[in-house]
Amino acid sequence: MAGQVLFKCGPDFMTSEEANKRENIFRETHNDHLEVGAMEGGNSSFNSGKQPLELEMLQKEHDEKMQRIQELRQQIAETKIHLEKKKKEVPEEKMEAFKTLTDKYNRMRDEYNALLADKLKKAKK
Repeated sequence: MAGQVLFKCGPDFMTSEEANKRENIFRETHNDHLEVGAMEGGNSSFNSGKQPLELEMLQKEHDEKMQRIQELRQQIAETKIHLEKKKKEVPEEKMEAFKTLTDKYNRMRDEYNALLADKLKKAKK
């Protein structure tokens, strides 16, 4: 690798040969979406080659997908809020049930102690 130029690709470095291989693989796998050519008046290596009607259809499809993504993001946010509220409600319900059972236990214990005290008084007489 001495004397070769390295290109930074994300956190990795690669030689120009590796970069070219990666670019070719990308082009092969995305060939149905991209056509190589020069744009009019520019030096870009990618040209859509699509007719204006096709571009409009693609733009419309893109806009619809972006709108759907926004709707899904909104649903996710609403679901998170709903789950947080539900998460808080469950402990409140449990606490209410616990308090009810505790009160019932205390009443029964007091009644038992009162009956036991009456029984002891009668036994002493």
